Amino acid sequence: MPTQAGAEDLPAGLADRLRSLAASVVELAHARLQLLGADAELQVERVRDVALFGAAAAMLLALALAFASMLVVAVYWDTHRLTALAVVALVHGAGALACIALARRALRSAGRPFEASIDELRRDVEQLRTHR
Repeated sequence: MPTQAGAEDLPAGLADRLRSLAASVVELAHARLQLLGADAELQVERVRDVALFGAAAAMLLALALAFASMLVVAVYWDTHRLTALAVVALVHGAGALACIALARRALRSAGRPFEASIDELRRDVEQLRTHR
């Protein structure tokens, strides 16, 4: 029955090269995982900051619009109350549509998350393919 070749059956130079190659692969994977972790932390911080400031801005803007709307309606209450209410409603609707369009554009133009990590991994694969 044939025996399986173990590490002790390999020539010393080949075993050293295989160990060195394995160490290099582990080192490369470690570096790329650190880069991926750093990218993930940046994305989490970015999303948190955008959500926090966006929520604060939305709340303050809503209050400002509510009071401005009440002021416009109060000014025209005696003469053109329905017209004032309609104009305020149309302005709010147009503003909402503009915000939706801007949000969609921002989502489309945002870079892909982890783009730097993906590019580095792609370069690593290409480099490994050329060194065969």
